[in-house]
Amino acid sequence: MKTLVPLMVLTLALTGCAAIRANETHWTEQLLTAAGFQAEPAATVEELAHLESLKPRTLVRETQNGEVRYVYADPDTCRCLYAGSEPQYQTYQKLRVEKEISEEQANAVRWTFWDNWPWP
Repeated sequence: MKTLVPLMVLTLALTGCAAIRANETHWTEQLLTAAGFQAEPAATVEELAHLESLKPRTLVRETQNGEVRYVYADPDTCRCLYAGSEPQYQTYQKLRVEKEISEEQANAVRWTFWDNWPWP
């Protein structure tokens, strides 16, 4: 029983971390799509190898055929690469900042509500 409790706590912690990461991935991919990034499924062995060589769930700049592009690798959920150009990257950054501001404002409203609650 003594080893069961720490094991359960560890399992819950790992499950929580995975859920948070999945939610962050979901929002990032929605923002990338809204900014005009294209999802490119890894259809060949070479594409899959390239996808797996990139740091997962991180937007990085790379040069391909002399052109700069930004890529976001998702080897787990869609097994694809989101790719976009400089204008699409700038749009993504703008959308990301707008989302962060929106979340901060929503949190401020929640705290203001509770701060003004007529506590006994």
